[in-house]
Amino acid sequence: MTTNTELLDEFFAAGKIHVQRGALFARVPHPMPADFDFHRVEGMLLGLATGELIP
Repeated sequence: MTTNTELLDEFFAAGKIHVQRGALFARVPHPMPADFDFHRVEGMLLGLATGELIP
C-alpha cells in the first residue's frame, strides 16, 4: 500500500505539483485531540462538494 508521503513524492517527481517544496512538507503534524469533532469536518467537506455540483 502506498503511503500519502510516497504518493506526494511521486507527484513532485513527475512534475504534477507546481509548487516549491519547502519544509512544510517534511513536518509531521501533531495528533488531533481526543475530543476533536471529525463529523463537523466531514459535514463541511460534504457541503463544499455539494456546492460545487450545483451550477
